[in-house]
Amino acid sequence: MITGIGGGAALWAFQFAVAYQARVYVTSGSDEKLSKAKQLGAVGGFNYKYPEWTKQALKESGGFDIVIDSAGGAQFSELLELMIPGGRIAIFGRTAGDIPNLPTRLLYWKQISIHGTTMGTRDEFLSMIDFIESRNIKPIIDKIYPFDQINEAMKRMEQGDQFGKIVLNIK
Repeated sequence: MITGIGGGAALWAFQFAVAYQARVYVTSGSDEKLSKAKQLGAVGGFNYKYPEWTKQALKESGGFDIVIDSAGGAQFSELLELMIPGGRIAIFGRTAGDIPNLPTRLLYWKQISIHGTTMGTRDEFLSMIDFIESRNIKPIIDKIYPFDQINEAMKRMEQGDQFGKIVLNIK
């Protein structure tokens, strides 16, 4: 499962997972973004603004072995509930803030691993470039703005309406 689909990094992770033929589920606070992800190959999606989303996710998926999260925040502990024994969570951001409560009992009962990451090694970067080229993966562009509309571009990003990268054309 990849959280926060619609953001640029989440979409890259999503595209890689789909290219690996993984069964990918996603989360978002937007039903429209969930629908777009399904069109691009997601098996299913869950709107984290709905109170019962974790129950729906467990019922539909049976639990997750890998979660890629860029948000952190208060909802992070809910991800532990969704993990199967031996599952792994990779976290690389904190758009929702620090993680306030972490139920450690789930970490050891389910033997969950949490991996923080920012970047890989040079060799991993080169392998990623080879993978992108061999699978013809292209970034998903939400919208291109002329440079004189930078304020509109920033507003779109601040509102979280984008699905993919927002590009500024500086010509």
